[in-house]
Amino acid sequence: MKNIIINKNLLVAERLLEITIKKPHLVHNNNSITLEKGDIFEISTEKIIEALKRLENRKIVRFDDEEDKWDIDRFEYINLYFEKNKLIKFIETAKDRLYKIPKKYRKKKELNYIIEALASILRFKFSKQPVDFLELGNKYIDVFLWIADYSGALKIIYEDKPDIKWKNLKRAQVIGISEVPKKFIIIDIPTIERLEDEIRQLVILPQRERIKLFLKNNNAIDWKCANCGHWLKTKFKEEKQIANYLNDFLINKFKICWTCRKRNYFSINQKGEIKFSITRKKMLWESEKKERQIKELKTQIKKLRKTGIALKKPERN
Repeated sequence: MKNIIINKNLLVAERLLEITIKKPHLVHNNNSITLEKGDIFEISTEKIIEALKRLENRKIVRFDDEEDKWDIDRFEYINLYFEKNKLIKFIETAKDRLYKIPKKYRKKKELNYIIEALASILRFKFSKQPVDFLELGNKYIDVFLWIADYSGALKIIYEDKPDIKWKNLKRAQVIGISEVPKKFIIIDIPTIERLEDEIRQLVILPQRERIKLFLKNNNAIDWKCANCGHWLKTKFKEEKQIANYLNDFLINKFKICWTCRKRNYFSINQKGEIKFSITRKKMLWESEKKERQIKELKTQIKKLRKTGIALKKPERN
């Protein structure tokens, strides 16, 4: 039997909208609604609360009683404040094929950032354990949250963090609890792969004519290292193949020569002419690793300073 991935946030949002139409007696003053346990029978109470919390984070609903977020066992009904227009907009976005990512991230540089984020997700597609955002230097979290909230293809694991108030107080006072994104799990790999493929096609669209002109003028060309001339075991003969490489270069993914280890890339001009080059830019995974190491080092230094341990320069031999 085929396992169907349910977008739980979308399911809950659609049921809330359905209540406003089919059960108007549960809607009060056009801005509050009563959600009964029986209104959503397909998923567990815990999943319903999780979805409502994500909708709250998007400022679509608000819990009338904060205790309803935590006391799951006594859930019979929940009173919520809601904004119908935002609810409708959320549903439209969740049903959009690209989850309206190109509308939120419109510039080419922003879309390159999206491709980076999706490539980073797919690096861990065979991971059986939740992946800590530290593995990515805490980058792309905004994209991960967007995909998780609107598609359900990712699950974000949050960590409770107390909100502390210090100003004008002798002692710190906890005024609330915030959920901080800590790790992620890939729920639906095909959706992430499709999303990456279609965003890539969108980004490379301005260069399609150049690629077509190149292929028209050349039956097939071998890709050789611009440094040592070694064949890189790639022959250019398909439009999508070339487009994928050009997209890779935008996010610092290059073809490494097995002989001299140089990082190769190419460009195609308006005449359809190809130019092979090498670069010193760090590969995507190298950049992420370096950023993570720097962040971890800063965290360690911060902890040491808090404990009052002085940092000394290493003595020279």
